[in-house]
Amino acid sequence: MSNISIDKKVILVSPLPPPVGGIASWTESYIKYAEKNDIKCHLINSAVVGERVQTGKISYKDEIKRTKKLHDELKRWSKQEKDTVIHYNASCFTKGLIRDLFVLAGIKAPIVYQCHCNLDTNINNRLAKLMFSLVCKMVAVVCVLNTASVKTAKLYHNNVFYVPNFIDKPTLENKYISEHIENVCFVGRVEKRKGIQELLNAAKVLPEIHFNIIGPIEDKNFKNIYIPNVKFWGSVDNKEIFGVLKEMDVYILPSYSEGFPLGVLEAMSCGVPVIASDVGAIKDMLGEKGGLIIKPKSSDDIISSLNKMKSKEIRKQMSDFNINRVKEFYTIDAVMKQFLNIYSSYV
Repeated sequence: MSNISIDKKVILVSPLPPPVGGIASWTESYIKYAEKNDIKCHLINSAVVGERVQTGKISYKDEIKRTKKLHDELKRWSKQEKDTVIHYNASCFTKGLIRDLFVLAGIKAPIVYQCHCNLDTNINNRLAKLMFSLVCKMVAVVCVLNTASVKTAKLYHNNVFYVPNFIDKPTLENKYISEHIENVCFVGRVEKRKGIQELLNAAKVLPEIHFNIIGPIEDKNFKNIYIPNVKFWGSVDNKEIFGVLKEMDVYILPSYSEGFPLGVLEAMSCGVPVIASDVGAIKDMLGEKGGLIIKPKSSDDIISSLNKMKSKEIRKQMSDFNINRVKEFYTIDAVMKQFLNIYSSYV
């Protein structure tokens, strides 16, 4: 429980499921925490609507309706409630920034703008830079998920804070470490940009290790693949994933791009050593001792890192480090304390 309280009411603009996961799961956890800790909070659900829910295809007609609805609801609530702070969750893609600009136009209440992305890679064209600069003029605070994004955000705004994602599940106290690496896993969408091909290439070279690939198969190129030591699990319920992770010897995320991957955080909370690409917040999360960093698109790096982790003692040190690091920095109490401090001190 946090020892910081606020008199202001939080208007949270953030999506609820569907789809499950990502910012939507973050939203559910935030709301539950607010209810449990007597934080006054009203949610404005910014989830996608219309055809996009089922197909992922953007309908501009639906997006215009969605943008107007969000703007009108936000304006109404910010006017009728005194002493409010708006916490606005954004993905920060170019089209999303355009929507945010219209949603936030004319809103007088102070705004905490949280970027659930890599700003250094997302703000990568003239239009995105213009839209982000205009949004930054409207908000009191910008929160980001990794240190690289801090540097980018500070080019546009003076009040920038690094606030990581959180985990609201109990952290394992002591993980059993096996003598040999027998089971490794990946959790996430099964698609090229997650480094799945590199993972499969590594599996072919290391037949003594079982590679467990957990998550929906988004890329048809990875359907009907047979490699004896590879198991495609498909989707696993979020309630069951911690039970699976506890049985794994190493977690591998060879992704080409990430913001703040919750899968890595979940693995760390279960005391699993991590091998992950040098993208997004991963270096911030693992520190110097929680795992090994690899280059994206490198099967050789995956193989060499697994070989470096053969020692039970090395994996035990990584396991203990990860459990303690999650407890110190990434529990929902620790992260919400940062937000409450921002609400009280900077808006």
